[in-house]
Amino acid sequence: FTSQRPSMARRLWQELAFRASNAHERPPFAMQCNIDRRGRVLRTTMGVVTDLIGTGLVLAWALGALPDAWALWAGIAALLGGGFMIFEGVNGWCAVRAMGFKTPI
Repeated sequence: FTSQRPSMARRLWQELAFRASNAHERPPFAMQCNIDRRGRVLRTTMGVVTDLIGTGLVLAWALGALPDAWALWAGIAALLGGGFMIFEGVNGWCAVRAMGFKTPI
């Protein structure tokens, strides 16, 4: 005897596969592109540079070159901020512009 209803795990897997296959059509939340190509490149580049600085700070703390805890926390903050900048650049969406502020780039 087999059930005609798919299991909960199977339904979840099907829903995730459907969303992944349709991710290019529309994001799950309303994000409109509000920066041009130049702004996207700038934000992505700044994000990568900030992530590299954050990685350097965390590694310096881990290796004992900067033993103070500020290096770890500053590195984590830089990694998070850089990751968000990369997210903005890749998606063409700026959080500051979405709040109504005018930015030059």
